Amino acid sequence: MTSATLVYHMTKQPNMGQVLVTAPSNVAVDQLTEKIAAIGLRVVRLASKTRENTVSSVDHLCLHIMTAQAAGDEYSKLKRL
Repeated sequence: MTSATLVYHMTKQPNMGQVLVTAPSNVAVDQLTEKIAAIGLRVVRLASKTRENTVSSVDHLCLHIMTAQAAGDEYSKLKRL
């Protein structure tokens, strides 16, 4: 929760834009993503192509899932690109 709190306070700084957060493992990124979302910040989790088929607790926050939901039937075409 400490890392998520730090991210929260960074976003509240004057003239602070978006914040990129990384962690040493995919599990750590998933946990941090959950915590950041829980404190009310908008978060998008980026996953590598090889992890797109891996189920996680933050799937609803993953860019590839959001893209698929927004594109609907067009997603298969988009994925080929």
